[in-house]
Amino acid sequence: MSFDAQLQVFRARIEEGLKCYIPLDESTPDRLQSAMKHSIFAGGKRVRPILLLAAFDINPSLNDPIPAAVALEALHTYSLIHDDLPDMDDSDLRRGHLTCHKAFDPATAILAGDALLTLSFELLSTAYRGEPRIACDLIKELSYAAGSGRLIGGQMEDVWLDKSQSREAGSLDHLTRIEDNKTGALFEASLMMGLILADRPEDELKIAKKLGVNIGRTFQIIDDILDATSDDQTLGKTTNIDSKNQKLTAVTQYGVDGARDEVDQLVNEGKKLVKSLDQNNEFLMSFLDYLKHRAN
Repeated sequence: MSFDAQLQVFRARIEEGLKCYIPLDESTPDRLQSAMKHSIFAGGKRVRPILLLAAFDINPSLNDPIPAAVALEALHTYSLIHDDLPDMDDSDLRRGHLTCHKAFDPATAILAGDALLTLSFELLSTAYRGEPRIACDLIKELSYAAGSGRLIGGQMEDVWLDKSQSREAGSLDHLTRIEDNKTGALFEASLMMGLILADRPEDELKIAKKLGVNIGRTFQIIDDILDATSDDQTLGKTTNIDSKNQKLTAVTQYGVDGARDEVDQLVNEGKKLVKSLDQNNEFLMSFLDYLKHRAN
């Protein structure tokens, strides 16, 4: 199967999973349900759950990876809702639609994000209750990636630099910490959760962690380039946010051409890691090129 065909198969499985697992309890207020569904069904590339499925499929087990993929996307969507808020990036567009706080209001957006976050762990604990070790490992991996030392910590460093310093005051080390935590943490979790579900050995999990860091940096640098060079319609979200907020980015550090050189180097390093993971690696190898050339 070609890369494009496999990508569409993975994406279709994820969309079906979202429709299956996201229906909410009848006691959930209608406005909250609408806000949650507005954000999670707004489309998007589904990159993180696709990576989870790709890692799982290298050496699959009998476990069903779809609930974990849905949990991962629910948590990622929560982070986007909060990232777009007026006190964060103050964005108007996300995935080609109005951001949650624009379509509803900031308070509803905060609560919709909170609800998707907690839903992700409910899904993991219920879908894998027949495999307690797997359930605990998945919850541990995702909660660590989303916590104060990783995703939220990276967001704090990003916001703190915006509010208290000029971007020129930021260091390359600071930028790398933001990339590895705010963005890279969930890419690490994606690969790790796929391999945990496939019950893979510790040496493969260590490689997956390194690959997650690599993919996270690649994705974030491309995001920085697109924010500086694309437009709202093509990107499906508000552009020039980084410049408006005087953010420290790969573009402010290297320039556009230098940032693209960084991407080339990261993709080459990523392919070496993929080769060391397993022989059934064609999709992940092509996935790195897909990230490199994405337009949104």
